[in-house]
Amino acid sequence: MKTILMTGAAGRIGTFLRPELAGKYKLRLSDIKPIRDLRPGETFVRADISKLSDMLRVTKGVDAVVLGADLNLVTGGAPLDTLLQPLDRRQGALAATAPKHVSGSQDWTWRDVHSPFPPSRLDYVLYSARTLVVRRAFVLETEDLHADLRGRLGLEAGSSQRLSDHRPVIADFAWAP
Repeated sequence: MKTILMTGAAGRIGTFLRPELAGKYKLRLSDIKPIRDLRPGETFVRADISKLSDMLRVTKGVDAVVLGADLNLVTGGAPLDTLLQPLDRRQGALAATAPKHVSGSQDWTWRDVHSPFPPSRLDYVLYSARTLVVRRAFVLETEDLHADLRGRLGLEAGSSQRLSDHRPVIADFAWAP
């Protein structure tokens, strides 16, 4: 059974994904906050992945890394540069998905209509490019979806904007051949 590293595993998305992946993969969970309710097939390693030494430690021996985060690159690209460093011979370096809005070529993931700052790409999904391939990736903006599709999915046109100034980045992966 392959081992996947899940960073931010104590957060909302990690908590949701853990049962979905249970039994399909071994999970190495990592976060700066402890996780006490480990399930069969899960191990926990406490780490701050903004530190390269911690990132190297938690990725050692895993088959794949998928990391989703608001990297808050407003003041510069240092966090992204750190995460894109080679991890080891097996993993190589992480790569960033290149999601676009469903409606076209825009790639921003943050927008605040009341802010003087322009929409920007602050949210990233990084992955092990040697072991995974991106099948699909997109930025979910409910306003981009056709009304019929929104209705079938139970979404409203303004949902994205009302829920957060950040838009979800969705990525679908397959194992590399």
